[in-house]
Amino acid sequence: MGIQTLIILFSMGTFAVNAQVALEDRQLLEVYKNIPQEGLYIHPNASLLLAGEPMYYSTYCLDLKSMGLSEFSKMAYVLLIGEDGEVVFRHKIHLRAGMGSGDFFIASTIATGSYKLIGYTQWMKNGRPHHFFQTDIRIINPYLPIPEKYLEIFPGDSLLPDSITSRSRKPVVVQPLPAQNGRQFVSMTANSAKFSNRDKVTLHVRGLGTGGNYTLSVRRRDTIEHPELPRAFEYQSNIIKEAKQNSADEDKAVFIPELRGELISGKVVSKEDGTGRAGKKVALSLPGRDFLVDIAHTNKGGLYYFNIDRRYDNTLGILQLLDENKEALEIVPHNHQAPDFDGLHWKTFTIGEDLRQLILERSIHNQIENAYAGVKSDTVLAPETGSPFYRDFQETYFLDDYTRFNTIKETVVEIVDHVWIKNNQAGAPVFQVRPFDLYLETNELLPMVFLDGMFIQNHQDIMDVSSKKIRTMYLSRDRYLVGSAVYQGILAMETFTGDFYETFYRDFLVNVPLFKPEPMKKYYRQQYKGNDIDARIPDFRYQLLWEPHINLGIEEMIIPFYTSDITGDFEICLQGFTDTGRAVSIRESIRVE
Repeated sequence: MGIQTLIILFSMGTFAVNAQVALEDRQLLEVYKNIPQEGLYIHPNASLLLAGEPMYYSTYCLDLKSMGLSEFSKMAYVLLIGEDGEVVFRHKIHLRAGMGSGDFFIASTIATGSYKLIGYTQWMKNGRPHHFFQTDIRIINPYLPIPEKYLEIFPGDSLLPDSITSRSRKPVVVQPLPAQNGRQFVSMTANSAKFSNRDKVTLHVRGLGTGGNYTLSVRRRDTIEHPELPRAFEYQSNIIKEAKQNSADEDKAVFIPELRGELISGKVVSKEDGTGRAGKKVALSLPGRDFLVDIAHTNKGGLYYFNIDRRYDNTLGILQLLDENKEALEIVPHNHQAPDFDGLHWKTFTIGEDLRQLILERSIHNQIENAYAGVKSDTVLAPETGSPFYRDFQETYFLDDYTRFNTIKETVVEIVDHVWIKNNQAGAPVFQVRPFDLYLETNELLPMVFLDGMFIQNHQDIMDVSSKKIRTMYLSRDRYLVGSAVYQGILAMETFTGDFYETFYRDFLVNVPLFKPEPMKKYYRQQYKGNDIDARIPDFRYQLLWEPHINLGIEEMIIPFYTSDITGDFEICLQGFTDTGRAVSIRESIRVE
């Protein structure tokens, strides 16, 4: 039995939820015992950042049995946490073939201090916290008072802690490039060692007998003391020593991995005694123009889960019980359960007077760059997946093309073909949609009805909504299976404002904030084409290039980029893993004069 068997078992919804659950099935337990652990390596662009600068990072999820990229987890979690335990950001990252990426802007509200960048997957939460990826990040914010513990204050100093104070000391000397690994797998050379401002650099990169997946960063080497970032081969070497097969007892609670996408889960309980209720149908709507919907059944413990395998822009989801006795039940959504980070070790550092000019100059450059961010912006990439089957409509009605009636009920009757209204057994009006095959019995099946992407289970709730608010109606006459529920057709409506769900309320609706995955981006790459517009725009980039995902083969890849108005030594860093699971950490240096 292998991973495919586990996927089938989880897909059936036996135990898979986004929370800890007890393994009660011996077959599932045996599969769990034979699944290798995962590791998550993170490559950030820098370990020292000033307020006003972006942090970029790429993630590599590794199968610790083969040491190749893992196809198992589809989500990773990345946090930046401060010494005080406060989380600066918590990101959810889509993993595609084991890789993902994200970014975070260091705002002027983030205090100077020592921070930890931490990464893990849901599956990794079954191991020990020290298996998680972690590295030190140092932030300097000259726009806020510097905490006294980060200042070098000597006897006789009269300056206050809101100044950068210290007795003079020697500046940090740029050290030789750190240890490297993987030159037997990747060749990387630049067209020169020295360049002028706004000069074109051409990198020649190719795999030596094998391909791989890498991150490429070109950044000015820091002359301010900073933590050393862990290199890919160091991380791989350390994690191999700790990698063990998972083991679990029959009654052990475990975190189930996110196999096919993002998991949203919770529990349906009795309001009377708080016990879980099995066999209850729960609908999840992610409303909006590109809405998503799913229906799940609770298991014997009352737990439900939804597997969201598509990207979305929503920040709010709507849950509702599809049960005649829903007044006696309650939906309790699960929040993401972060690991315990109490055992973290924090490195101290000090900021001296000798750094004042360096920090001032760099801060001014950052302000100028941010002022021109509008012409140097990154691009958010559109999702590659198509529309789900329940948004494949056969007929569209733009109501401004027809005579307007007072209500949705009248509009459907008078305008929309193959749709009518009848009373159900309880005497309530419901929509009906005629199937394409006129001889096919509807068996009293109801259509799925949506208004601004919200699933409407009680059709009567919207019958009397003014049709003047409705821009478009969509119709599908196919039969649909959603979850285990069967529907005859779909009737979807959009208002002009698209926000009907924001003002619609019923006791059985539960709004849940969504922990939305970070969008995929194509990062800005400066180009100079010799025109006057380029010449007039300042260029104080310290980060000359950031490419989070490079799929490298044995054919040579040519990667061009341009230097900026910043002079000094710049480091070209390529990190990642070959197709055979070997770590690569290669660095080159160029000088801009």
